[in-house]
Amino acid sequence: MTLKIGVIGCGLKAASYARAWVKSPLNPDFTALTDTNQASVDRYAEIVRQAGGTPRIYPTAEALLEAEAKNLDAVYISTPHAFHAGYAKAALEQGLNLLLEKPMSLNAAEAREIIEARDRAGRQVVVAYQASLSPLLDRMRKRGGRRIRRTAHCARRSLGKLAGPLRNELEAGAGALRRRLHLRHRVSFVKRGNAGLWPWV
Repeated sequence: MTLKIGVIGCGLKAASYARAWVKSPLNPDFTALTDTNQASVDRYAEIVRQAGGTPRIYPTAEALLEAEAKNLDAVYISTPHAFHAGYAKAALEQGLNLLLEKPMSLNAAEAREIIEARDRAGRQVVVAYQASLSPLLDRMRKRGGRRIRRTAHCARRSLGKLAGPLRNELEAGAGALRRRLHLRHRVSFVKRGNAGLWPWV
């Protein structure tokens, strides 16, 4: 069965995921798109069209949900964080399943509101989580030992390759800096579970 998905927020990260998703065995149908930035919508729509899709484009999230709720299986929300809770609740109120980018919301109260809306709708909410919450990293922390040290050593070497002058990072764009920070975050998370294991991290 092909999943029919509406997309609220078509930025660079959402577009990078779309390039992979349209090639996946799931073969999702990105039925409807919206973003406040026309260039972002155009880029995302072109990815979908190259994969054989014919997305419908809407000026606002509200317009998309009103017009497409009965046609969609789920909505993917990849907007600035401040809008996650509002759009999530609106999609759930329309009876749609939800894939929500991290963070789920700006605070615990908003998160509880999303959960309550999910329960009322009887739908599924999937939240993309930080890599530090991955069950794989949790198992690595608990095991310790040589296998963990080898993983950390590889991560440290990767950090060294990415840790050039800030000027180079800025010239290369924010992407390299974000990648380095994410990797440093993962290494720090693993190390916290094994205090003193790697004094050089």
